[in-house]
Amino acid sequence: MVLAGFQIGYAMLCINRMTEFLTIKYDWPEEMQPLYIAVITGAAIVGLAFGSLASGVLMKSGRKRCMLIACAIGVTGCCIEMIDNFWVISFGRLIYGLACGISAPCIGRYIEEMLPAHLLSQLFPIYTCGMAFSAILVMMSAIVLPDIANELAVKKSEAAWRIFLGFPLLLYGITIAGIIFVIKHEPPKFLINNGREREALDAIHAIYHQDEKAGKIMQFIKRNSMKNTCNVSFKEAILSPEYRKATWTLLALNFFN
Repeated sequence: MVLAGFQIGYAMLCINRMTEFLTIKYDWPEEMQPLYIAVITGAAIVGLAFGSLASGVLMKSGRKRCMLIACAIGVTGCCIEMIDNFWVISFGRLIYGLACGISAPCIGRYIEEMLPAHLLSQLFPIYTCGMAFSAILVMMSAIVLPDIANELAVKKSEAAWRIFLGFPLLLYGITIAGIIFVIKHEPPKFLINNGREREALDAIHAIYHQDEKAGKIMQFIKRNSMKNTCNVSFKEAILSPEYRKATWTLLALNFFN
């Protein structure tokens, strides 16, 4: 949860530490600087927006699979950012933002579906705390960048900025290992809503204390899960009278945020 929060926060904040560095490195004309800065800072935000839309489709095939797809896309985006070209870096930022946009709703849904109800309010804030602490992580990582007062060092810099932009690769490595080796099951609620009750029982046995009755827990989840929303299409979410108000409200809040 913390690593996922770090990724999203890092995607939003890290480029702010590099705008002056890139201005000097690529010797942007003063009149073009606002345009270039807007492109490279906005690329990840656009990716986040489209990734959030794609996440709803990808989550239907499984939360773990969706998270692994997001990690694979994120690794690709970070690798593209390593290429020393402004437009290629911007494209890499777009792909990295896409990955974070996919993972953000998926991980939030995974936490809500996986955690026992009495622990949800205690542990869910860890996810958002990860986003907040990413600001500290960005400042610490920026130590590798050369002093912008030394223009010659900035223009000759090859490894430092790649380390800074490539730092999420380390986080992705840890995240992928966790998804493969630690997360053994899909969330019980997801499995129940998709008719995979045997797998749901196995997941409940793994999550809850052995003294708790798995059958009763599964019945509780069945009574309290909103099955109808699991198979809502994108068109229904946008246009259906039942869902469109909530959908457009959330889109507006995200836009102004």
